[in-house]
Amino acid sequence: MNDIAKVMMNRSRADRQKALAKRYLMTWNTDVTDDEAERMLKHDDFMKDLLKEYMRKELESVLLQIDRIDQERRRKEKMLEMELLLSDLKLRLPDLIDLLS
Repeated sequence: MNDIAKVMMNRSRADRQKALAKRYLMTWNTDVTDDEAERMLKHDDFMKDLLKEYMRKELESVLLQIDRIDQERRRKEKMLEMELLLSDLKLRLPDLIDLLS
């Protein structure tokens, strides 16, 4: 478990939400100072909107990863299918050649 996860586990839900919102705000708006971020996050509506946006982006990222994994799985299945077809063809070719002779 990384350090951030350990710190987050030891905080209350409100503190965790505020820390996540602050971290997201600081990465999204690099010009904002700690004091400005704290002042902005005192507005509950702003913090909730910020958290919703953060969670939306995180969920989109997870969905993209799932989609990538699924595409890779399908690609591997197609490759396996092609290998099986080639193997079957390889086994049948000698018989087909004999029939044509």
